[in-house]
Amino acid sequence: MMHAATLLFLLSVISGTSHANPSWQNLKETVLQADLKAKRKGQLNLAKQAIKLADECVTTNPQEVACYYYRGQATGLYYEVVMFGYQKGVVAMIADWQKAVELDPTFDHGGPYRLMGELFTALPKYFGTKNLRQDLVKAEDYLRKAIEIDPNYPTNHFDLAELLIKAKRKPEALEAFEKAQNLTAQWNSDPYFASWQEESKEIEEQLKGEMYGKHQ
Repeated sequence: MMHAATLLFLLSVISGTSHANPSWQNLKETVLQADLKAKRKGQLNLAKQAIKLADECVTTNPQEVACYYYRGQATGLYYEVVMFGYQKGVVAMIADWQKAVELDPTFDHGGPYRLMGELFTALPKYFGTKNLRQDLVKAEDYLRKAIEIDPNYPTNHFDLAELLIKAKRKPEALEAFEKAQNLTAQWNSDPYFASWQEESKEIEEQLKGEMYGKHQ
């Protein structure tokens, strides 16, 4: 008969292995490659691959938040390259992230809310059906929900800063930007760490441009 201590040890090993290598890890890595490392053609191919992996993930694990979260992200990366029919993609992305919110809104530092916030910040202002256009009020609501879930994750604040710049709310944008910068150093192992450096430069230039324009 197996001793209780031995059984507990084996269960902890199995549990730890499962946590370290979740079934959706390959999906996540494919999405990250498409988002951070690939050029246009590579991004398209990796996004297609990620969508296929995500579809399989949803079929086999319909209650796994990561399947929907990364499928929405992969769909967005696909339509960054293939603009034709992008509104259909937007509908699919929103549906996936709303499902992710339903399953676990805290996933990836409030990721489902953050990505919906990014989406409604980036959508065209006038083109397309009304509910699929830029909506800074809705976007801000989503981003503040992400910040409420994880106030220490830099992307949540970088995204809010970009939104506030678009909304012409410069003092608040500067505050969000400085918050993001102050948090970045402690996340140096995050896959998005290098991209935050570039994002910082871009936001800083936008803020400088706005301040310069104000005094002309």
